[in-house]
Amino acid sequence: MNKEIRFSAQKVLKKETNRFLKEIDRFMEEGGVGELLASEKNAKQRILGKSQFKKLMDAAGEASCIEELLLFLSYQKSKKHGWETPCSDGEEIAKKLADSFIRIQDEIYKMIECETGAENIEADDERVLRLMIAEKYLGYLYWKASAVSKS
Repeated sequence: MNKEIRFSAQKVLKKETNRFLKEIDRFMEEGGVGELLASEKNAKQRILGKSQFKKLMDAAGEASCIEELLLFLSYQKSKKHGWETPCSDGEEIAKKLADSFIRIQDEIYKMIECETGAENIEADDERVLRLMIAEKYLGYLYWKASAVSKS
């Protein structure tokens, strides 16, 4: 990736920090994800805690593409370590997270395209840019989950 694209992407990522944080707050509030993490039931049964969010955050640093992260989340859900837990609206935490993750990916990537000029971004650069977005989102998500989780 050339320096101009990387610089522009980093500029957008820093400028849009509040957008990341608002999306994470929305994820935590929608369906009661945050309440579930903070509940005594979660603490006693260890339904879902900060370690699962840490694994996901760490996976972002190792992943080669966004699809790999979504596959990892699906795998974690299949292991029955809390991601399959239904929220108050009946939707599983993993589904809510995947939706939130894709939503922020699309929003921030469009901003990076506008900043850099879409014609300058090659497919491999897009892959790297989307991983940069994922690392920032999942890092903030881990911080938030650590702050609200009782387990």
